[in-house]
Amino acid sequence: MSEREFARAAELLSLKTLDITRSRRISIRLDIKEFYSKLANLGFFSPKRNSPLSVPRLIFLNDYEIISFYNSLIRGYLNWFRCADNFTSAKNIIWSLRMSCLKTLARKHKKNLKWVLNIFTVNVSVKTPGGNKVSLPSIHEITQLNSKFLLSDQLKQPDADSLFKKYSLRLHSSRFLFSKCAVKDCCNTDIEIHHVKKLARRIDSSGKINVLTSNNKRLSGIGAILSAVNRKQIPLCSFHHLEFEIGNYSPLDTDFISKVYKIDCSNLNFEEIFLGRQSN
Repeated sequence: MSEREFARAAELLSLKTLDITRSRRISIRLDIKEFYSKLANLGFFSPKRNSPLSVPRLIFLNDYEIISFYNSLIRGYLNWFRCADNFTSAKNIIWSLRMSCLKTLARKHKKNLKWVLNIFTVNVSVKTPGGNKVSLPSIHEITQLNSKFLLSDQLKQPDADSLFKKYSLRLHSSRFLFSKCAVKDCCNTDIEIHHVKKLARRIDSSGKINVLTSNNKRLSGIGAILSAVNRKQIPLCSFHHLEFEIGNYSPLDTDFISKVYKIDCSNLNFEEIFLGRQSN
């Protein structure tokens, strides 16, 4: 083949390739099965039951934190596979995450899904301590979304995987609720949250608070105090948190419960609570 014939053949082949390109386009599809496997590894979904799951490691967070986490997670995933051609089918993943959020809230409050929907509504929303409102993407919003490519300035949500790691820690740095240590006059900013797994208190007919376990046994010590004032989360700097955990520091030393949370502790007999530890 001469050089001229070779150039002509290459030109014809190029034109044929262009014709094929015009009649076809690249298809971007989300592997839904693989994605559900990812959710299963993270604890959101059960392949055996083919059903969303509650996430036990999140129940130590409050309602605002749980819904904020799922909201960021859902929007992050929506941004990720919004460009997929099978985006409509991929929306089923979002419904699974919504159900996982509802089940997590139900497990936290030890209620059923009907109770959760009555309290948080179908759009799963809650008001923050500052009066703001946070909610999951509404059903109407999700159904109206279509497949499209998003520009970089439209992607405002953080990476979904990093969100799960951040919120799944039992003791985590406070990002938006707690900004100072509960110990009086402490200026440390490395805040950690001490979580109380169980609150057990009973109020009798006279208004007196009795701190009891689920087996009606007297609860004493630090756990009794936190239960009596109905605190599930106590913000402490890393130093005071360690002192608190090993028993070198007591909230009685600085009266931090009254000072920080403005809780009236006049009807709580702290000395009796601590003495109860010796009698049990």
